[in-house]
Amino acid sequence: MKPRVLPLIAFLFFLLFSCGCENGPTGIPDVDLVSLPNAPSDVTAIQTEDGVIQVTWTDNARDEEEGFVISRGSRKFGWAVIDTLGKGVTFYADADRSEHWQKSISYLVWAYNKNGESEVAVSNELVLR
Repeated sequence: MKPRVLPLIAFLFFLLFSCGCENGPTGIPDVDLVSLPNAPSDVTAIQTEDGVIQVTWTDNARDEEEGFVISRGSRKFGWAVIDTLGKGVTFYADADRSEHWQKSISYLVWAYNKNGESEVAVSNELVLR
């Protein structure tokens, strides 16, 4: 090798392996391998005889969720978040009739973790009694 090539190679190794940054010798930040949680599925809403609406869903997040968010409303009138639930929860009882100003409602459920939120799952439309 020519004497001029060795300093260039040494300089390139210096740049590659000792960037002086806090992310490590390669300069590539550490990556958290936890991905976004999978969306829940099979969201179903039913109204019981006493007027409570029971919302259930299938947890597809494979323990990658920190919890679930549930929202109530309709495409016509909009949506409002009504609760945040813990990891592994697949049931919500909605007994609050004060905000059921519509004749029919649906529920949105999605999972979340520190990396973000899953896609939203929509329940059936429920005609209130």
